[in-house]
Amino acid sequence: MEALRRPALPEDAVRYRLFAAAAAGPGGEALLRRCAELALVRFAPLLAAYVWQRQPFRLRYVPGRGEIPAHLGGTTEFGDNVEDEWFIVYLLREITREFPGLAAREKWKDQPSTWSCCTWQKITSSNLLQSQKAVMK
Repeated sequence: MEALRRPALPEDAVRYRLFAAAAAGPGGEALLRRCAELALVRFAPLLAAYVWQRQPFRLRYVPGRGEIPAHLGGTTEFGDNVEDEWFIVYLLREITREFPGLAAREKWKDQPSTWSCCTWQKITSSNLLQSQKAVMK
């Protein structure tokens, strides 16, 4: 059973997750994958211009497991560069602003989990389409 546990978070890393209430229903995986795609397109100029110390910001679909529902997530090792750590917090905040149906959670080894700004609004195909149109402008 120990082998199934997630490895401990390195001291110089941040783990982030984006949850959507609407992802619990049918089509949740497709919805989360589409949100990840749109978020990465929307923030591509920032992500491309930023020089990461060790690992870049990445979002991937993570299926639900146990009490943790399906979500978008990633882990980034930032080394000595605390700026990477805070840039990720900024990205999560901006993603939750752009996609109000998402809530973000980030966790560092040296401090407890925190919740990023979020406004729970059900993600529907209609408001996802509005976000997509805004991204494509």
